[in-house]
Parts: sequence; C-alpha cells; structure tokens
Amino acid sequence: MAAPPATGTVRLDGIRAREWAGVAGVVLFGVGVPLAVAVWTGAFAIPRNDDWAYSRMALHLAATGELDLIGWNVLSLVGHLLWAQPWLVLFGRSLQVLHVSTAVASGLGLVAAFLVARRFLPPGGAMLVVVVVAVAPAYAVESTSFMTDPTAFAAQMGCLAAGIAALDRRGRHRAAWLALSMALGLAGFTIREVAAAAPVGVLAGVAAAVGREDRPWGRMAAGRWAGVAGLVAAVAIACAAFYWWRINLPGHQVGIGGITPWRAARQAVRGWCTLALIVSPALLLRRGDAARHGGALLAAALVALAAAAVAVRDAGIDADAVLLSGNALTRRGSMGSIVLLGDKPPILPAGVWTVLVLWACAAGAGLARRAAASAAITRPVAWLRTAEPPAVALAVFGLLAVGIVPVYSLVGGGLFDRYLWAGAVPVAIGLLRAARPPAADPRRITAWAALSALALLSLAVTVEEYAYAAARWSAGRAAVAAGFDPREVDAGFEWSGYHHRGLVGDPSVTARVAEPRPFYMPLFGGSSNCVTVASSPQTAPALELLGERRYRPFPSADERSLWVYRNAGAC
Repeated sequence: MAAPPATGTVRLDGIRAREWAGVAGVVLFGVGVPLAVAVWTGAFAIPRNDDWAYSRMALHLAATGELDLIGWNVLSLVGHLLWAQPWLVLFGRSLQVLHVSTAVASGLGLVAAFLVARRFLPPGGAMLVVVVVAVAPAYAVESTSFMTDPTAFAAQMGCLAAGIAALDRRGRHRAAWLALSMALGLAGFTIREVAAAAPVGVLAGVAAAVGREDRPWGRMAAGRWAGVAGLVAAVAIACAAFYWWRINLPGHQVGIGGITPWRAARQAVRGWCTLALIVSPALLLRRGDAARHGGALLAAALVALAAAAVAVRDAGIDADAVLLSGNALTRRGSMGSIVLLGDKPPILPAGVWTVLVLWACAAGAGLARRAAASAAITRPVAWLRTAEPPAVALAVFGLLAVGIVPVYSLVGGGLFDRYLWAGAVPVAIGLLRAARPPAADPRRITAWAALSALALLSLAVTVEEYAYAAARWSAGRAAVAAGFDPREVDAGFEWSGYHHRGLVGDPSVTARVAEPRPFYMPLFGGSSNCVTVASSPQTAPALELLGERRYRPFPSADERSLWVYRNAGAC
C-alpha cells in the first residue's frame, strides 16, 4: 500500500455500469448459486453451524419483543438480531426469511468490498479482490445461513467504503459520509466486537486528513483537532456503553478463556496460512522485488519453518484441518465430524488435501515475505507522512482486522477461516496495488488457476455441506414422524440446539445422555439421545440399528449413509 494510487482508480461515485455488471456476476456466484443449491438440497429451511441459537433468539424477539439470550452468544450479536427484524415483520417468522436476510447482507458485503477496492485499484484488480472474498472458505456456505459473519463483514465494508468516501470530500459532504461510516461501524460492533477495526481505521484516516489540511504542524487548527478528538471519544463511549449493557444481559455467554501458549502460537500460524491461501491469487500477481530485502527472506523462512512444525503436529492431533483454521475448509467438509456422532467420510482425496496444505504453507511464507518488505510495516512513520488519508484508513483497518482476530481468539475461543474475510480485503488490495504484470505474463495464468481452484473448492464444500445438513435434518424429522419427541432425538448439533428450550449449559437441568454421545449433548438440559443419528457405523452394545438415511454429497457421487440408532441407555 506504499505505492502511489493506481492508474484508473476512481472515487466511489465514478464507477461505470460495466463494472457493476461484473460485481453482479460475483454476487451471483457467492450468494445466488449457494441460495439455489440450498433450496435444491433442502438445506434452505434448516439451521446450520451456530445459527440455531441466533435463529431461536431472532424469532423469539420478533414474536414477543423480548431479547432472550440463551447462553450461546459469546459475541455481541444484538445488531445481527435487529437486522433480521424488518425481514421477519415483512415476510413472516421463519428460518427461510432469516436466511434471505443473510443472503442480502452477503451480497451487500461484496458490493461494499468492491467500492473499497475500486478506490485503490483499476477495475480488474478491484474485481479480483471481490472474487477472492467470494471464493474464500465459508463465504458461500454461510451466505444462506443466519450466521453473524456475513452481516458483520457487510457492516465493516460499508463503514470503510463510506469512510473513504468521506475522506475524498470536504465540508458538509464529508460530515454526512463520515456520519454514515460511524453508524455502520457501530452497527458492526453490535454484531461482532472485532468489527470495531473498521471505524478505528476510518478515524485514523480522518486524523491523517486533518493533519494534511492543517500543515504546517505548528499551525494546526485547534478546533478541527478538537472535533476529531470529540468524534473518537463519542465512538469509544458508544462502544463501551453498548458493551457494558450487553455483557450484563441475562443469558450472556462468558468467553471460553485463555489458552496455552502452544495453542495460541498454533492458531496464529494456522490463521496466517489460511489468510495467505485466501489471498494467494493476488499474491501470485505481486512483483518479485521483495527478494532484495534480507529481512523479508528471513520472515519467509521463519513462517515456513513454523508452518511445517504446525503441520507435523496437526497431522497427529487434527488431521482434518492440517495447517488451516478449519470450520469450513477441512478435509471432511464444513464443520468436519463435530456436528454429528461418528467419523464423517472425507470429501477431499488425500492427494488433494496434501496439495492444499503445501499451497497454504508456501502462501504463508510468501505473504510474510511481502509483509516484511512493505514500507507501511517496515517504515511506518515515513509511510504515514506521504500516504493519502484513504490509504491510511485502509492500512490501519488491515492491521487491526488481521491482528485482532488471533488476539480475540485467545480470550473467546477458536480461530476459524470465516473470521478472515475482512482482513483479506486490505491485504489483497495492498498486494495488487504493486502488481502490474503484462497481459501475457505467466503470473496471470497461475493466479487465475489458483482462483479457479479456490472457486471449485468453495463450490464443492458448499454443495456437500448443504446435502449433508439436509440429510441429518431429514433423519431427525423421520424419527419425530415415528413418534419420538424432537428433544429425544440427536440428529446433529444444530438439531439438538434448535429444539432445546431454556439456557444452554444450565446446570440445574441435566440431559438424559448415554454413551456413545457427541460433545454437545450435555449442553442441552432436558434433551436426550434416545434416537441417535451417526455419520459412521457404531458398535456400542446399547445401540439398536433402526435404519439408514442415504444421501448424495455431490450430484454425480456415490450415495453415502447416515445410521439411525435407538440408544437404550437414554430412552
């Protein structure tokens, strides 16, 4: 991001219709195709991942007007629930409506990301940034869920786009755009706390703009700096007041807490390599001038060694997510085996998975090399003196978006690939600002090959996850049709959580659970695993096989089975 503005960049109001058509195509792939697949597989009307909890709370809020947290909400969340309310009022209270609301947010997030990128890049580069996000792990999968990540991403990108528009203007126009930016930034904070990176970045850009306009430094207008200080204080007070109110609500989930130094380092390396994998198409287009920096080569070597150490360790303890942050991108598909009893069969061949791990390792080393040679990182003071205010806003946002996630994970739980979308935008922009390969340059071919591979991987993960989710939900419905109460059925994490009533993990209400069981069943007091759905055959003596539920993970693939058992110890 130390390079001068790229030829062909525009202010946000100068984008041509042809460019909007390209953005529409990206939205179609990242949101429209998953929506169609969700409807086709039957996954459109069921909860997935953690959104069973958010769906319960949003539907309860719409029906009663009461905000009832249920203990599975370590993030701020409230803004996400409020986003859904107009949709539920207009179109009815259902999971489908919630998923449509997220699909809209997912599309808006991609549009806003394009607006940000277009300020710094020509049309082709800006489009590549948006495609990188759209094919990132989990973006397509979550675009038709009720997860908070798409809405938080949209709020962050909207905040950044409006803030950059403000920095390109003066007077009342700047004030109006800045007000919109701060409103979107605060909205993002009420969805996920890490979204605070966006308004902080914009405020840094505002400070840089005031400094430029009031040079020389000894003659700065005190009133303008007082205005900046007042705006910073107002945003900080608003965030602090909301956070204090939010954590004192009944049903607030306390963070998981600290983790060991080894796990923290492991998460940081995995997060870095996953981010590098996401932006690797942009990384492949970057010029090789970093080779002249000895520190850059040292950084690349250190990251490569750390990645190799983590990969070797992962192979023994977490072979399904070697070197990758996981959650969406694992060898066994989205969420792996944790959402259902048993060992889910892999969806990626061993050879493909090995190539993916090596790719992430190489990309992590390459990104470290570029970062260590970046003027914004190696010479920040000199860079700040010459950088335009929008670039300052983007750089500060990027540093926070990339750096705050592993810090947040230390106090709140795991670090997943879906947390990295926002950081991928400024990183990809920074890489592409210095990328000008000729049309026939082989780097273009390798970059497009990498992008195509990631797109196919995203599509495969999405199709398989929707088919798998629909199959396990269908097995649960079949058990209910046979006469079992929904809370006597364990048809997966989402099923058990969605049909549970009361506070998650309430110690006063115990679950009637018998082995074998998945990790989540004791969380749902009053529930039992009398009927258990498993992703692989079980041999425990207490289990009686009731039948199989067959499904196709991909349209052309062989059928797979889910096994349905009666667990005598829990009935």
